[in-house]
Parts: sequence; C-alpha cells; structure tokens
Amino acid sequence: TGEDVARHPFIVISTKNGIIESMSFDMIGVLMSSIKNEEHRKKKLSYDVNIELKKEAGAKVDSYIKGNQLYCFQQDKIDYFGCVDIDVFLELREEIKKLAKQRKAVFITTNLEDLEELEEVIEL
Repeated sequence: TGEDVARHPFIVISTKNGIIESMSFDMIGVLMSSIKNEEHRKKKLSYDVNIELKKEAGAKVDSYIKGNQLYCFQQDKIDYFGCVDIDVFLELREEIKKLAKQRKAVFITTNLEDLEELEEVIEL
C-alpha cells in the first residue's frame, strides 16, 4: 500500500517460508495500533476486520489489530520482538483465518519490495 510502518508493533502469526510475486518472506505479521480513548475504541472496533487486544493480554496499552492486513517480512531483517498471551495469540489467529476465508484479508508486501529495490541498488 505504500504506507511506512517502520518500528511499528506487529504480532507475528506465521513463520512459514513463502513467495509472493517472486519475493520471498518467512514471517507474516498483523499491524497493531493503540486505542486512544473510548470514542476511538468504538469507532475502530465497529469495523469487522479490527480485533481488540487488551493491555492485560500483553500489549503495552489497549490496542487493536488490523486483522485483514497481513504484512510479509524477512526475519533476518527484524531486530525486535515482544510477546502476547498464548490464548490471545490463538484467538487472533482464528479470527484472521475467518477473515481470510471471507476474502477480507490481503497480503502487504511493500516492505519486501523496498528491500528488494535496496538490494538491487547495493548489487550494482
């Protein structure tokens, strides 16, 4: 999508190798965003693709994930990780699977494209 999400929190939902449009990846994550106030919570959670993640589940603050946006990464390019409660993780994966079956999920490869362009420039 062209959106810059550098140093933004993600939840890893898969570490399987894959290739999309000839670009390899070995990790898929979903973007996590903080909930600013109750009005913001109601607005963001009114979208059926957004999934709430409470602070008690391991987030630094009450948050939501965009369950329909699956970002592809290369693990060796990531240098920071956090964690969430395993029960919450399993629930999130199930919700994302439902969205995928409803064809509401998309793979986002922008960061892979940028990486490949950078590698091409370095190789010249």
